[in-house]
Amino acid sequence: MTTIDNGVNVQALLDAREVLAGAPEAAQFTWRASSRWENGVHSTTTIKNFFGLGEEQSHKTEAVFDADHPEVFAASDNGVTPIEYLLVGLMKASHGVEQHRQRRAVHDGGAKHLRQEAFNLNSSHQQ
Repeated sequence: MTTIDNGVNVQALLDAREVLAGAPEAAQFTWRASSRWENGVHSTTTIKNFFGLGEEQSHKTEAVFDADHPEVFAASDNGVTPIEYLLVGLMKASHGVEQHRQRRAVHDGGAKHLRQEAFNLNSSHQQ
């Protein structure tokens, strides 16, 4: 029986964990990104392929990320800053905790979590 809770296939998650525990070499993943400088501090990064489960893998679609800085930094503002991309990754990782909570049957009634984090460029400034 497939148990899906808050959009997470709990049984598939548990099954994958068990399989990988018995074959640790399959758990070795290599993530790749390709970046191209555009102009000034603007660059475009693409992500499509990765290695895992002992062979080459591909995402369903290629992801394209433009990174730049805002005009207040004398840039063109053609994308978010690298720090903002880092925040996206950190927030996604924190949402991954939800999968572990579900595995342990600790639920919050399906509430969606909205997080907001601040990053201050001036480390001496207190928020």
